[in-house]
Formats: sequence, structure tokens, C-alpha cells
Amino acid sequence: MKTGEQDLRAAFAAGAMDYIRKPVNSAELVARVSSTLAVRAERIMRKAREQELRLRTQALEHTLREVKVLRGCIPICANCKRVRTDTGDWQRLEDYVRTHAEAEFSHGICQRCTTERYPEVSTD
Repeated sequence: MKTGEQDLRAAFAAGAMDYIRKPVNSAELVARVSSTLAVRAERIMRKAREQELRLRTQALEHTLREVKVLRGCIPICANCKRVRTDTGDWQRLEDYVRTHAEAEFSHGICQRCTTERYPEVSTD
């Protein structure tokens, strides 16, 4: 019969979660089994909740990535390149994109426009 203190330590060192000494006390056995079942039920609920939270986090991360993405038809003036907003106002393209996307603009002039507008400085 393994009822000594060393046996108890060895059992826990080997990975035991609980230890019942003999002779078994029925009240102690019922209490320990009930406690173990409650802990198990709590673990199952926690794992399910963690999975639910993981799925919600993934959905939120996906939604956050999508929020700042331009989609659909963008009404733009063929002449001045301003964009018509939902309220019917006309807004500079840069301002519209900055409002609806996570983008910044750096301005420059392409070679074609340089040649057309500033032929005297063009290297072509």
C-alpha cells in the first residue's frame, strides 16, 4: 500500500493531478471526482471561448484591413480629376483617397508631362 508522504510526492512528481490514499473515504472520493469534473468542464468551456475569441479576432482583423480599401465605382471628373463624394461635393483626388484609404501621396512630375509642359527643361 502506497500511503506515505514519499509516495505522494513521487506521484505528483510523475504528473499526477490528484492522489487518493487507501482505505478510500467515500466522501473524499465523491468530493475529488466532483472537483475534477468541474475543472474539466471549466477547461472545455475555456477552450471553446478561446476558439470563439480567436475567430472573432480574425474576423475583426479582416474587417479592419477591409475598412480602408477603396471599392466600387469612383465618380471622377474627366477634366480636373476631382472626385464626387457621397454628399455630391467635388473633392481633390488626393484628399478623397487620403480619407478613404491608408495612403499618402508624394508629388512629382512624370517624364511625359515634363516634356509636354516644360519642353525647355526636358532631357528627351
